[in-house]
Amino acid sequence: MKTRGIKMLIAVLAFTMTSAISVNAENFFFDKKEVNGKVVESMKYVIGDDGNYVKQLKNDFSYDADGRLTRKVTYRWDDKKEKWIPQSSIDREYNNRTGTMDVSYSTWNDRKKEFDVPTERIIYQLDKNGDFVSANFYKEGDKEGIHIFSAKKAEELVAAKELK
Repeated sequence: MKTRGIKMLIAVLAFTMTSAISVNAENFFFDKKEVNGKVVESMKYVIGDDGNYVKQLKNDFSYDADGRLTRKVTYRWDDKKEKWIPQSSIDREYNNRTGTMDVSYSTWNDRKKEFDVPTERIIYQLDKNGDFVSANFYKEGDKEGIHIFSAKKAEELVAAKELK
């Protein structure tokens, strides 16, 4: 049950990973690096103007001591600077006592050279098996954020995402 609930959350948030190397009809592929069975880096390559594969996106993943994903940082490749430029960060905080998972989304502030305050948050309530119970969505606003959506069933959450 716990695995099914976690898989549903992952699918809904589009935190899915591809196989080690998978080729797609759109002329791109992903390559990933694993450490102790956990993906720590995923890179997307696309076909460039010259017909060769070129770097496009990179994701770095961090995990807690329980093996749960805690952070995903996305970078884009800058050909002119020949380096990875941070784009966004998705951070997860787990509270075993309350049975919640707090997911926040931040964008990179190039002027400050750091991630800005999160602009979006989703707080998931999980049951004792780790299965999805409800979710509350927040957008940037006052200290508490602006509550924009709640779902009490995974089906409601999926339906809301499909409508957007």
